[in-house]
Amino acid sequence: HQAELSITQPVFTGFRILNGIREAEASVAGAQARLERSRQLYAFQLVDAYLKVVSAEAEIEAVRKSVESLTQAARAAQVGFKAGQSTRTDVAIAQSRLSAVEAQLAAAQAQAISARQTFAVLGGEDVVEFSLPDRGLDVPSDIDAALALALTSLPELRAAALDRKARDAALKGARAGRSPQVQVRGAASYAEGQFFENDMSENYSVAAELSVPLFEGGAIRSRVRQARAEERAARFAETDIQRQVTANVRSAWSSYRAAEQSALAATKGLEAAELAWRGVQLEREVGQR
Repeated sequence: HQAELSITQPVFTGFRILNGIREAEASVAGAQARLERSRQLYAFQLVDAYLKVVSAEAEIEAVRKSVESLTQAARAAQVGFKAGQSTRTDVAIAQSRLSAVEAQLAAAQAQAISARQTFAVLGGEDVVEFSLPDRGLDVPSDIDAALALALTSLPELRAAALDRKARDAALKGARAGRSPQVQVRGAASYAEGQFFENDMSENYSVAAELSVPLFEGGAIRSRVRQARAEERAARFAETDIQRQVTANVRSAWSSYRAAEQSALAATKGLEAAELAWRGVQLEREVGQR
């Protein structure tokens, strides 16, 4: 019967193991950041699709009211033509306006169907009821605050920084291949009945081993060059993503401000239209229209 146990413990590896652990940890954290980015992107797409459904339904309701109004106007023009109060041109103009709005209604209905289908693909089911929140999301006060928020919290930037960190650790690990390595070996063996009956022997040994790479045929140098190129690529990719994020935030901020101005202008236009409508009603009541 024979048994043997040997243990090898690295003492110094030129920090290869340490850098390998750092590379693995950075890679895991980068994957988690990419997962968070995918979740945020899906949430954005879902909300965007939902708001398009809301917008399409509101468009249909507004255009349907226009159809009802212009239908009455077309009937009034036809009655006026029969009574000799309007011309055939007036009737044609009224019919033309009604046809244009009916086409607009059909387009709005088609857009609503498309928006609902897009939401159903993302959300898994159709929209039964739609509503807007009572208040909007918190938006930074100015463009500088928006940029600061984006550059410190976006997961794609965090993933890019972690990729650069992982590539830096991989480069250090590749350079560690040129360093000497020290390890300790311990062994214990047991033998019974090896030469004659009831024979028994035990052996124990401890040794330190130093290995220095003298000739590697260019393998270590090639790995170092590859790791250096990957580290530079990761650094440039991080810079590129920072520039893209900055451009996207500036563009989004401009669009947001333009939307606010458009909403304000539309509100003023609505107030003016309501005032004009009340004026027309009063003129009609006193016989001026």
